[in-house]
Amino acid sequence: MSYIAGIDVGGTKCLGVVLDAQREVTSEHDVIRQVRNPTPRADKLVDALEVLVRELGDVESIGVGIPGLITLDGVMRASPNIPGSVDGDRDRWRSLGGRRHRDAHRATVVR
Repeated sequence: MSYIAGIDVGGTKCLGVVLDAQREVTSEHDVIRQVRNPTPRADKLVDALEVLVRELGDVESIGVGIPGLITLDGVMRASPNIPGSVDGDRDRWRSLGGRRHRDAHRATVVR
C-alpha cells in the first residue's frame, strides 16, 4: 500500500498525518517531542521523517509546511519556528524525495 505523509511545523505544535492510497487518514501524530527537544531543530525533523519512511515502507510523497524564507530551489534561509541553521540537512531531506515550500504557498496550492 502506498502512503502520503504530511507534517506541519507550527509555532507551538508540530503535527503529522498519514493518508492511505484512498486519501483516508490512517494515523495522526504529535511529533513535537522529536522535533522540539528541547528546541526546534531541522535535523530532528528529518530524523522523524526518516523513521516515518522506514515504518511505512511505500511512501508516495511527504509534505512539510514550515513558515519562513525558502528560495524557489528549496533552500531554507530562515524559519521562525526552527531557529539557527535550518538548511544543514538538505541532502538528507532530498534523499527522502522531499521538496520544501513555504507553508503559506502550500496552503494556496492545496486549495
